[in-house]
Amino acid sequence: MDLFGPTTYTSIGGNNYGFVIVDDFSRYTCVYFLEDETEVAHVFSKFAKRAQNEFNTSIVKIRSDNGREFDNTNIEEYCDEVGIKHEFSATYTPQQNGVVERKNRTLITLARSMLDEYGTSKKFWAEAINTACYASNRLYPHRLLDKTPYELLNGRKPNILYFRVFGCKCYIYKKRQRLDEEPLVDAMKNMPIGDIKPKEDEDEVQIVDQPSFSMAPQDGSEQDKFFQMKMFMYFKSKLMSKLKIIESTTIDQALSDLDWVNVMHEELNNFTRNEVWTLEAKPKGARVIGTKWVFRNKQDDEGNIVRNKARLVAKGYSQVEGIDFVAPVARLEAIRFLLAYAIHHDMKLYQMDVKSAFFNGYINELVYVEQPPGFEDPNNPNHVYRLSKALYGLKQAPRAWYERLWDFLIEKGFKIGRVDTTLFTKKTDDDLFVCQVYVDDIIFSSTNEEDCKEFGKMMAKEFEMSMIGELTFFLGF
Repeated sequence: MDLFGPTTYTSIGGNNYGFVIVDDFSRYTCVYFLEDETEVAHVFSKFAKRAQNEFNTSIVKIRSDNGREFDNTNIEEYCDEVGIKHEFSATYTPQQNGVVERKNRTLITLARSMLDEYGTSKKFWAEAINTACYASNRLYPHRLLDKTPYELLNGRKPNILYFRVFGCKCYIYKKRQRLDEEPLVDAMKNMPIGDIKPKEDEDEVQIVDQPSFSMAPQDGSEQDKFFQMKMFMYFKSKLMSKLKIIESTTIDQALSDLDWVNVMHEELNNFTRNEVWTLEAKPKGARVIGTKWVFRNKQDDEGNIVRNKARLVAKGYSQVEGIDFVAPVARLEAIRFLLAYAIHHDMKLYQMDVKSAFFNGYINELVYVEQPPGFEDPNNPNHVYRLSKALYGLKQAPRAWYERLWDFLIEKGFKIGRVDTTLFTKKTDDDLFVCQVYVDDIIFSSTNEEDCKEFGKMMAKEFEMSMIGELTFFLGF
């Protein structure tokens, strides 16, 4: 389970947070909307009681991050009282809670796409996320079990023939006497149907809307599959259309999008936290290298977007390349050999990604770069940044990072490969540890899994890691 928020816009229900709970087996998802993060404990206890009563079973274990909304006495007291084990993911290791983290991103992206489709007010974000959650439970099959989360949880196929496209026009017909006033016919787009009440003496309200799909087969089971496919393709197309926009974002588009502005601020905060540069007056005659923003979507092994990434890079093509700028890079053949070796010796492979790896490398040259586009200092617009550490795009950046990592691993007792200088090994008694480096991506394995855990802790203590976990996807493999 996980919490996202506070959101930029307060929903029409007055909420600013979304509390997402995912069943690990079926991937069935529940979303609750909260005014304040302190409501998490109360909402979870209500969810647990209802779920255990409805399915006549017990919740054995829950997992969350170490956010203050989860690490509090109210939740712990309830879990202790009913016998639920509460696990926490390690700090800076969101992949340990990756199922719900990924679900959050999917729901938010789908909701944003649906709101953009009809230009709906952002205040309806909760309704859009609720719709995305409801639909995904009934449309998206589990990739291993080939059944939807709803079917896995309830043991029967969902009825989706009543599904309608989010934002379509809705008509409401009410029973009336001959001399009654005209009925309400055209409801406002996205108005919650529950807000429109019939008169007390009326016991039926018929809701009709008709975004039809032509050429649907007549057989019931085939019609279900046909409609499910149509709805699945609709949601997927909305999601992918949004992602295409994100991929093609320019600096002007990004500065007008709050989500991208936040990502850029996160990147600049990394610069400050790692003491990468210092703003100072431009020295006379100094050669200043330009900077630019690069926007990318980071994907997992299935092509799903894990997160959006904004990176400020130097225009290194304006530099004059020198011999000290060369850095070793692992050959793909070497990586394949390591994979084969691990499989042959029944060794489990792990991977890690060093966040902003080049920021860890020190540079000896005096290098000046321009201020980031869109984030110039208003008081000193003509000042430049003097770099203390490597910046992506600089020709010497890969070498600076490699030397930093090399020094650290050698200090810890690792030996460098004689032929492949991106391979590091360490032998302890009868156990062998191997580590292959490809710029900021690292795969490692050992005949003793405890060595892998210790290596992960050692690296996380020295460098900021954005991912540590079992190897599932690496450089297209």
